[in-house]
Amino acid sequence: MENPQYLNRETLLSEIPQIEVKSEDLGSTDTYNESKILETYQKLSNEAKELIYKAAIQLAIIGYGNKNYGFIRLNEKEIIKLEDLFKKYNIKFMEKQNQKYDDYSLSARRLLRLFRFQIQNFIIKNKRPSYLFLKYSDRNSFYVDICFPGGEHLVENKEQAIYLYNVYNNLDKNLNTKFCQRLQRVYIARGILPPEFFANL
Repeated sequence: MENPQYLNRETLLSEIPQIEVKSEDLGSTDTYNESKILETYQKLSNEAKELIYKAAIQLAIIGYGNKNYGFIRLNEKEIIKLEDLFKKYNIKFMEKQNQKYDDYSLSARRLLRLFRFQIQNFIIKNKRPSYLFLKYSDRNSFYVDICFPGGEHLVENKEQAIYLYNVYNNLDKNLNTKFCQRLQRVYIARGILPPEFFANL
């Protein structure tokens, strides 16, 4: 006899007729709206734009960690700490993990995403790999221009996606982090890799 507290498959399927639901019908909890973030950036002064541009390159190429975001040079003698830059222009950093921001807020991670093509061009033009490539990859030069934080948002094919995933997997193992989980969400949302790809990992 069926326990009325837990109904069986047949009962639930017959009592709730199937309705066709497509993947595109589902809403995303991602609050990243690129147009609105770009709008925030474009409202800044030219000086602020230049400094933030340099900051994004710094974050992607040199990296950051242990609450240290490094610095950029203004000229031969002057430097500016990224923490000071972020505070001055209200750029979020060192927030709680999975912190939600409004659509117009700039954050250190959002800068990496917003400037992804500029970062890629920097790597190509200057032949300067990112710390991610140098420390956590097998240094396959074919993938050097997509191997940086934020690169997951510009990969174009399965091979690039898997390469970067493996790099982040090395990082996760070394630092006991969970970046691969975020990459999975990005790849699925962008349609680069299907959910079933990650089922057996």
